Amino acid sequence: MKLRVRLRDGSMVQLTSENLAGFNDNGRYLDARAAAIRADIANLDEQIANLVPANQNDVLFNLGEDADSYNRQIAGLNLDGDSYRPIIDSLKEKRKELNARLNTPAGEGERILDAITIIARKYCDALGVADYLDQDPKGILTRWGCGQIVGPNRSG
Repeated sequence: MKLRVRLRDGSMVQLTSENLAGFNDNGRYLDARAAAIRADIANLDEQIANLVPANQNDVLFNLGEDADSYNRQIAGLNLDGDSYRPIIDSLKEKRKELNARLNTPAGEGERILDAITIIARKYCDALGVADYLDQDPKGILTRWGCGQIVGPNRSG
């Protein structure tokens, strides 16, 4: 396709490298710009090539081999499960006692708990939510009692 330009007098002139102003300068600029872009691409390709092998070879640990090694070490310990039964039973009993303590009122009958309960009762009465306070028989200072004082249409 040949480009043409219509002049003011109505005549048409075909554009060529000889009659287009700055054609050679623009061509050299575009060639230099393309060379700079090619150099940037080559630099980035080299950086990528340097990163890929490092990522493929760098492994913190091999889970499969390590797990097999640990399994072999543990199997070689000759642990007797019956000798650990009393320890396990004791720990289960302690956990049961701790859970029971968590579900009972803290310091039942103590002056501080009584004072806190009186203050909480006053605020609950003022807010009109005292019925929610009375719903928890374990008191307000247990794991399950905290957050039980809620207003209408809200959850604790």
